[in-house]
Amino acid sequence: MSINYSLLFYLKKPKNYVSGPKPIYMRITVDGIPKEVSTGRECDPSKWNSEANRARGTKTKANIEAGTGTKINVTVEKREEVTKTYKTN
Repeated sequence: MSINYSLLFYLKKPKNYVSGPKPIYMRITVDGIPKEVSTGRECDPSKWNSEANRARGTKTKANIEAGTGTKINVTVEKREEVTKTYKTN
C-alpha cells in the first residue's frame, strides 16, 4: 500500500500583523488530508524564500541572520529528514 504525502514550510501571517518576523508553519498532507503545525520559530519575511521553503542565504548566514538568530534552516532540514524516514519505512 502506497501513502502519498507532501511537506511544506511557510510563513503564516498572524491576525493584526503590522511588521516584523512571522511564525514558520509546517503543513503536512497525507493522502489528501492536510495538517498544520507551528515549528515554534519565526523569520523575517524579507529573509524567507517561499520557493525553497526556507530562509534565504548560505546555510551559515541564513541560520544566523534569519531574523531571530535561531537556526531556522537546520530546523527545517531536521523535519524534512523525519518525513523522508517515514516515507522509506
